[in-house]
Amino acid sequence: SGFLPLLSQVHATQNPNRMALCALRPDRHTHTHLLSCNVQDIADSIGITRAYLSTCFKSAYQLSVQEYMTEYRLGKAKEMLADSDLKIKEIAFYTGYRDELYFSKAFKKKYGMSPRSFRQQMEKVSKTQQ
Repeated sequence: SGFLPLLSQVHATQNPNRMALCALRPDRHTHTHLLSCNVQDIADSIGITRAYLSTCFKSAYQLSVQEYMTEYRLGKAKEMLADSDLKIKEIAFYTGYRDELYFSKAFKKKYGMSPRSFRQQMEKVSKTQQ
């Protein structure tokens, strides 16, 4: 398992031109791994150093691997808050946050409101559309 798509096509440990990895983009299949891994896990899974992965990813996507992972995790959390009855603590855990308070702070920083406020807003919108 890994973070970058097309790993079945690119064998990083055998490919002398590792810059080919810069052309790869995250895809839906590999996104599930973002919920439970860190940058080192990703680098290890494709046989390159963390530093090289970070440089390559930043060059290709203008954001760091960690920034991308945070964006993905918070986006997934936003979907879950809108579409499920899971507790905020459960959503935090599912999206890779082991600390509900840290999750709430990250969510508020990104979206300008707490997860609870976001969910309440989505419930109001849902009721007005019925």
